[in-house]
Amino acid sequence: MGQTKRASTYLDKGGVGKSTATAHLGAALQDDGHDVLLVDLAGKQDDLGSIYGIHEAVREDIENDNDYPNVTTTMEENWTDIVDLVGGPEAALDELVYETDEGVDIIPRTHPRRSRREPRPGGRSRRAVRTPTQVLRRHRRRNRPLRHHPARPP
Repeated sequence: MGQTKRASTYLDKGGVGKSTATAHLGAALQDDGHDVLLVDLAGKQDDLGSIYGIHEAVREDIENDNDYPNVTTTMEENWTDIVDLVGGPEAALDELVYETDEGVDIIPRTHPRRSRREPRPGGRSRRAVRTPTQVLRRHRRRNRPLRHHPARPP
């Protein structure tokens, strides 16, 4: 087993592409043969879950707010009670991690019922949505690197 590496994306402004960039980096690393676990800590929208298409699966798994471990609950004082309730640290981790069709594992941000709105495919602009792996494969088939779009001037 190789050395574990960690990376994060951070910017204190919303809507700048952190979740999208993270999803694409995760797909690229997985495509290159790495085991990838993404932990969504951004806001309450469950953006990574929506991008990877697991939002509904997460919703279906939830029956009771009090028995659902998520990233938020790991920060609360009753986390040790939850770990004991589900059968120990490994069982708690199994409850947190969702596998995606893309091969990337995700720990979703929050309990989806706590979200203020349902995620919509395409976001605000309602563009067609491709999964990160579909984008990578499309660009690699064309044998050209992903384009870099410089930041817009203020």
